[in-house]
Amino acid sequence: MQFSEPAPVSAFLARWDPAGTTLAVAVGSTVTLWRGDASGKLRTFACGDEVTQIEWSPNGQMVLCGMYKTSQIKVFHRDADGPLAHIDETAAGCVRAMWSPASDAVLAFTDYELRISVWWFLDGTGTQGIVEAAGRRREKGVSFHGVHAAVAERRDAKDYLGIYDTRTWRLLRVCSPCTCVCG
Repeated sequence: MQFSEPAPVSAFLARWDPAGTTLAVAVGSTVTLWRGDASGKLRTFACGDEVTQIEWSPNGQMVLCGMYKTSQIKVFHRDADGPLAHIDETAAGCVRAMWSPASDAVLAFTDYELRISVWWFLDGTGTQGIVEAAGRRREKGVSFHGVHAAVAERRDAKDYLGIYDTRTWRLLRVCSPCTCVCG
């Protein structure tokens, strides 16, 4: 791959979109989208603080920029100049974020995954819902299957599975991990 100008990268923060046509590159507090066909920059976004995570939405239309020193997340659409959403999790202390499989929500995780904030974009704005999750290792507290998400939760000092509908993030069922049968 050749670029029409040098593409600086810091802390290995460069991610291809799912189609492999656009490269998102973070340098300090700026994220630049580069066209993969060597025709140059597509767009540059100012994030306001040092970007420590970049993640493309599964549909490849949006990019999530995590600034975890200040517990903030910005979501940009690849075809728009300004942010689609600015998520401020300063009170909870956000340490990472991820997309839902349908690209319609961002999940923001606190340290030890004690709390998961779900910010969804059903109407084009960020609306928040909170899931109290059990402390688990990264990537292990949430599992997606079609339109459902299983979240490991702790209630009354016991572990449970919360089954959520990812279209509305409504809790459908809570059950013990040993007895939970989802059909």
